[in-house]
Amino acid sequence: MTDSMAIRHLKALYSESRSAQDLSEESLEELALRFLPIVRSEVARFKSRVPRHVESDDLHGVAIGGLMRALERGEDVHGERFGAYVRQRVRGAILDELRKLDVYSRSVRRKARAYDEALQKVEQREGRVAAEEEIRSELGFSEKQFHELLDELRPISFLSIDKSGDDGGDGFQMADHLEDVTAESIPEKLEGKEVIDLLHERLKALPQIQQRILHMYYFKDFCLAEIAEVFKLSESRICQLHTHAIRGLRAYMDQAVKS
Repeated sequence: MTDSMAIRHLKALYSESRSAQDLSEESLEELALRFLPIVRSEVARFKSRVPRHVESDDLHGVAIGGLMRALERGEDVHGERFGAYVRQRVRGAILDELRKLDVYSRSVRRKARAYDEALQKVEQREGRVAAEEEIRSELGFSEKQFHELLDELRPISFLSIDKSGDDGGDGFQMADHLEDVTAESIPEKLEGKEVIDLLHERLKALPQIQQRILHMYYFKDFCLAEIAEVFKLSESRICQLHTHAIRGLRAYMDQAVKS
């Protein structure tokens, strides 16, 4: 979707809104151009996470809707932190749409549950972070089968890091805390500081390479291909390590919320 198309779409949504701020057409266009890079970056990140049949233009349309909601509700569109609010609203809009589409098959979800169950069994038995080899052994997979499984779980693992722990949509979102440890979003059963402490505890227990991959991806905004170049590994292998780390974090935090 070109910038001109995106601006037209935003203006159309704005004209239909009853709660939008009183912005001139020039101001609206200026804000659109200012925040469209955020829209594009979020669409690009999600496009790499979802099945191929999900079209980029569809994600762009949904993301523009998220930008529109930010402009409707944001108090100071020119404030320094408004960009972070826009990113949150755009990401939330895309996630909501993907949940509605239910883009992942039942078989993939079953495999994800089996992986998580094997991971939790190993960690409960060993009392530490499970290694890939241990999960593979618990599943009874060959190395090739296990790597194929990680590749298959890659998209759903990316999405699950942004999913609320209670599936309610407005609760804990782990990616917010990975990206910004000052984030306010917290689950009802845990205080914000407890969430951050638990995440830090789990992150410190991960192998060094997984820590660095998560740090580069979520803090430094590296793409996976760039991370692969740094480690002199294939992008596929970096994806597998990322998937393994995220599924472990997700399972760990889910257990913490339930306990």
